[in-house]
Amino acid sequence: MSGIARGFPLPAHWPDASPARSLWVIINAPWYKMLGAIETQIAAAEADATGEPYTKLTSRYTTNEETGERVKKEVPMSVRRCWWKDVSGNVVLNVRYGDRRVELKPGKSAIEVGEREELVPALAMLADAVKVGELDEVLLAMKSKRRAPQRKSR
Repeated sequence: MSGIARGFPLPAHWPDASPARSLWVIINAPWYKMLGAIETQIAAAEADATGEPYTKLTSRYTTNEETGERVKKEVPMSVRRCWWKDVSGNVVLNVRYGDRRVELKPGKSAIEVGEREELVPALAMLADAVKVGELDEVLLAMKSKRRAPQRKSR
């Protein structure tokens, strides 16, 4: 199988998506979103370990004031770290799906990593868990709970 979104390989536990591609994309959207977020956090953690600043580039469309044309530009975007140090000095990793915390067990959404050097391997292990499908039920439940977009009344 080959990847279709952002270069990720298809998970082995999902069937081939060719007959029902739209359904497959709807089901796997949380998977790709979570893996993308984890890869961004890994890059930020590696940059922080070397003491370099990390900013992610994203595409934005802006209007050129001189010509009035809409132009696509790469602009830096700040990345919110999903880890912090607690009072005792241990690194704590907070798993998020979008802006919501992922409860790995009921009432528990954080992972105590320990030392700073163990952060990147912990994030890599979390990415492997997502690839294998250990968080599929949680991600699909979170996707179904999200708020519907508000529509303007006419």
